[in-house]
Amino acid sequence: MTLQSEYSPTQIQDQVTTNRLFIQEGDSILDLNDYLKENYHMHKVCNGKMFVSTSNSPKDDIELEYLLASEAYLGKRNDYLLNSKEFREQANHDFSQYDFCEIYGGIDSIIYVMKDFSNNSLNNIRKETLILYIMEVIMFQKASVLRTNNKIVGELDHDGKVTLSNIEELYTEFGKTISLWNINIFHYPAVQTIANHISRCFETNKDYEEYTKNQKFLEHIVNLRDIQNSNREDKILNGIVLLLTIIQVIPLILS
Repeated sequence: MTLQSEYSPTQIQDQVTTNRLFIQEGDSILDLNDYLKENYHMHKVCNGKMFVSTSNSPKDDIELEYLLASEAYLGKRNDYLLNSKEFREQANHDFSQYDFCEIYGGIDSIIYVMKDFSNNSLNNIRKETLILYIMEVIMFQKASVLRTNNKIVGELDHDGKVTLSNIEELYTEFGKTISLWNINIFHYPAVQTIANHISRCFETNKDYEEYTKNQKFLEHIVNLRDIQNSNREDKILNGIVLLLTIIQVIPLILS
């Protein structure tokens, strides 16, 4: 978001993080997630990610930590202040590769400080487009893997009653998004480095690892059930063979 205001943008970030951001449409006031679902058929699969574009770094160093933590910073009115080694390290880690800006990243937010911030919003938007594009690609990645992972977790919640055909459907669905997983698409190594940093901030690889772990677990359950069913079928078949043998032997005994 681009916001020119005397208030800290952390207050809006806090509303997004706690799902208390609402949209007023006519006389209706809708939760942001419900608004996106009703109007754009978009379903939430993870925490909202925020892009904060500023003209200068915050005067108080700790406010930058709040921006990265997506918690409301109220200055002296805060009942308590952050005292986090992780957010402090993030606030000291500018991974911008160019001299016209600073970029800091947290798990839910990217802070973009433009040193030549313009009063013309269009000029600012042009400079923000690259970072927004990178974030968009990475968020498509997260959405694709989290959507499939949520379905796998849903199958596991139903006592794992899933078949190989269900797993094949999940594979096919996720396979349609495979092109999104190659983010090495930038011509300039510096831009690619920024993309890699943002991906690490958003923990995209962690999401993928969780997905593969759950997928293997689901496959393991299906394989075990198939083995059990196969053993059960073998026992039934052996029983039928034994019965037929007895039926054939009885006439010989009687004769």
